[in-house]
Amino acid sequence: MLLVTVLAGCGAEVSIGERRARQVSGADVARAITAKYDEQERTASGATLTRLTCQEAEGRVDATISCTGRNSREVDLAIGGTVTTVGDDGLDYRWRIERAYAPGVGYARGARRIIERRAGAPVLDVRCPDRVEVRVGSTVTCVVRVTRTSIAAARLTLTDLDGAFRLSVTRPRSVGVATTP
Repeated sequence: MLLVTVLAGCGAEVSIGERRARQVSGADVARAITAKYDEQERTASGATLTRLTCQEAEGRVDATISCTGRNSREVDLAIGGTVTTVGDDGLDYRWRIERAYAPGVGYARGARRIIERRAGAPVLDVRCPDRVEVRVGSTVTCVVRVTRTSIAAARLTLTDLDGAFRLSVTRPRSVGVATTP
């Protein structure tokens, strides 16, 4: 399994307590989400949030929470949520990862290992898009340079949010001599 992104079951309910607030600073929201994310993901995959920026949240039930960040596996995240409770001791809210984009180079390395193992021979290069939206069932097409004069297409179908994929590869076809590696 390729561990490119780490999102399995990532979402939580958190509290910002000790005061009743009409507005909660984005920094307070970010600290609360970071603590819960790091607790969940460190256990699941070892990833932590390296950056998280959140907008200020209104202190009312159903107010929207919106954040963007990046984890230690260089996965860019869009996190959203809603305020669930407003009380004398602060706010409670739920959040979840709405979108995630992983580096394509991780998928290229994983695809290359599988292709070389299946073929029993090395390939020159595998190139995937720079950033890959991580969604179960989505597909990513990568270019496999088999030799200097032949390429194939590798199609990766993402099977979970932890980076696993099914791989299919077309037959190599002839192309002109490559001028770049």
